Amino acid sequence: MKDLRVLVGALAGRKLEDLIVVDNLICNFINHPKQCIPIKDFEGQRDDQVLKSLTRYMMSLRDVSSVPEKIAADFYDHYFK
Repeated sequence: MKDLRVLVGALAGRKLEDLIVVDNLICNFINHPKQCIPIKDFEGQRDDQVLKSLTRYMMSLRDVSSVPEKIAADFYDHYFK
């Protein structure tokens, strides 16, 4: 389990809503499911494109007013409802 609250204290000036988790294990999302981006397992494929897709998605987050709301809209319902 990953808990973003641990980072808030360690990263002075950061707010919880400014942090996200990218992980291949959904069980790590339990504490902050609306701030987590699922990613496929990397198994050594030379043609793996997952990080490129993730980069495009992360760049798209720059223009949203609430990153947690956007992540929740894109992933939360699919994995947690």
